[in-house]
Amino acid sequence: DDGLAGAATAQQHGAPTLRRDIPSPIPAPTSGSCRLTLAAWRVTAAPKLPAELAAACLRSVPNHQQPAVKLIQSLRAYVQWHSSLAWLRHPPPAYPFPPVDVDAGLARLGAQVEAHQFASEYDFQVQLGRLLASARDPHLVFEGDVFKPFLFRNDLLSDIVPKIDWTRVSGRRGTNNTKPWPAILRINGLDATVLVEQLGNERTSLPDPDGMWNSHFPTYAAPDRSLPLSLSSEFLSKGISIEYEDGSTSFQPSYAVLRPHVNFTGVCGGQAFYRRFCSPGLEASTLWAGPPRSSHGPPLGGTLSGDASIAGSFLNTTRYNDVAVLDIMNFGTDEGVGAASRSGRAAEHPGLVRYVRLTVSDFLEASENNRMKKLVIDLTGSAGTSLPAAIAILELVSTLHDTRGANPRPPNPFSPWAGVRSAHPKQLFPDVKVSQIENAGLHDGLASLGRAAYKVLGNNITSSAATTISSVRLLSNRVTQAILPGRVTTPGGREFATVSEILRPVHLHGGTFTAYQQRVRADLPGPPAPPARPGPGLFRPEDIVVLVDGTCHSACAFFYETTRRLNVTALAVGGRPRRGMMHSAAASRGAQMWSCEDIRDAASSALRILQSRDETSLHLNLDIVSEGYAVTRSRDRALSCSVSGKNMFGPADVETPLQFSQQPADCRILYTMETVGDAKAMWRHVADVAWTSEGQRFCVARPRPQAYVA
Repeated sequence: DDGLAGAATAQQHGAPTLRRDIPSPIPAPTSGSCRLTLAAWRVTAAPKLPAELAAACLRSVPNHQQPAVKLIQSLRAYVQWHSSLAWLRHPPPAYPFPPVDVDAGLARLGAQVEAHQFASEYDFQVQLGRLLASARDPHLVFEGDVFKPFLFRNDLLSDIVPKIDWTRVSGRRGTNNTKPWPAILRINGLDATVLVEQLGNERTSLPDPDGMWNSHFPTYAAPDRSLPLSLSSEFLSKGISIEYEDGSTSFQPSYAVLRPHVNFTGVCGGQAFYRRFCSPGLEASTLWAGPPRSSHGPPLGGTLSGDASIAGSFLNTTRYNDVAVLDIMNFGTDEGVGAASRSGRAAEHPGLVRYVRLTVSDFLEASENNRMKKLVIDLTGSAGTSLPAAIAILELVSTLHDTRGANPRPPNPFSPWAGVRSAHPKQLFPDVKVSQIENAGLHDGLASLGRAAYKVLGNNITSSAATTISSVRLLSNRVTQAILPGRVTTPGGREFATVSEILRPVHLHGGTFTAYQQRVRADLPGPPAPPARPGPGLFRPEDIVVLVDGTCHSACAFFYETTRRLNVTALAVGGRPRRGMMHSAAASRGAQMWSCEDIRDAASSALRILQSRDETSLHLNLDIVSEGYAVTRSRDRALSCSVSGKNMFGPADVETPLQFSQQPADCRILYTMETVGDAKAMWRHVADVAWTSEGQRFCVARPRPQAYVA
């Protein structure tokens, strides 16, 4: 018995084929469904509605041809800025999903709109979402405005976790000798494992099936994860019936809720719904989100970064008295702009990255002082975010807490270890060689942006207040900075002389791209590096374990890929209920996400600089994206429309982006009754797997011996 099981026990032979019972047939539109919703909303701001009623209201929203065609046109222009289109059309042989041509798919949807093939705006926008999800990149996002008001829920599945092999791993049944919950065999009469995989395949954008599976189930690292049947913007089922392995059953009707701050005034039918929620500029929906992920540390005494995104702690028990843990929930904030931190603090505070550096420095000093010899780095559920912060941790050198001299180091107010003194500077990875190899797709829009930047840098523009403002905005935009000398260099560090050198076409995999590049590293705040190179690292590579769950992406993936080249051990946890290795960094491995707002703002500034009508007529892509129609038609303007602006490559293969590479972890382990919800139990289990004589028996799969290539 290898203990492989899941939220449902997979039947290896004779598993039923998934029928289209889920999603349930969508209720037909009714004239009174939105009116009944309005009546309920007038009674309470947070009504609990029958799922079928909300779905019927959505189905009554008409699909107006002209705006829908315009939305398709806008999305096709934005999608050209997505960096990996060439590989999506022709993926490598090992890629586990079929090819997808996103632009051609959008064109087909446009043709269906013109042929009046969509019964409602809801049906149209569901298909838009499915198409973009098929690209398997969490950076490529569009969630439309028809999803602004409703969320569909079913509490019966809200806290389901996979069945686990409790007897083999923990030696007893459940936590504290409690009997574990029975496994789910069928959901609405369907094989549950097949159903979960199918729903994830259609609605989840992760590029690895095991990471996709993990993304559906709550753990200590991601307590707000859930199955689509439990929480979704899309109607999936009027109710959920469950059959368990012990023969018991349960049922609960699904229901819908209105998102916070939704104004349903006057929405008495489908046309009124469209006017309020699908007409740009008339209604701005507030993002609905669960509570931010809380830090798991420092549970046993340790450091905590200022935005609660990174925590360091010690296991501090007799058996594990030399094991330290660095728990990275996310990598701070992205260069002072973009996303908010897990704690909810605004990203405009540059001091948050500074506290990340101080946290890790304090952690290293305290680890040395307490004679820590082994290190677990927990990346499960990590949100990525800031590449500069990831680089800062990789290259960080701890320094003395010198409160005197010309450059005194301020204390970290979030760290109880702030007074610890270190006799010698320490690094996590003294042999690290950070390798940034990136490129962007070179299309008409980026080329036009380059022409505008070239004019500004050459001072070849008409002097006016408007052009001055546009020039400043253009050069400070994160999209434009991908093609600016001084902001990017060659991967080897050589300066680009001109914009034209960066935009010199590189032909690769049937596409055209910018020159390979790396971003110039800004002087990140925090402790300065000492003049002398530090001695050996505090932890030997063989005494460092990185724990992942297949959802690590963006800066997290960059951090992980870099550590893999240092010969640390990678453990993957969870995954589908079947044999086989699990790929470790399996979410978006693009180098930089560009929001549609970023692209729109860059295009608008560029067009003001390219003033001649004859000239601007050559820049059709900029003209379309500068209007920002897709931005105005998204559910949330800041978060519901984006692309992956840059590919990321490993030093051993600069022809295939990491997004399309498949590298297994050194060992795959399963969640247990204890570890799925308890961070400290997981860290102790990881220590057992990595550093005890019987640890390898917990590896349910290991790759064949081979050198790691990234």
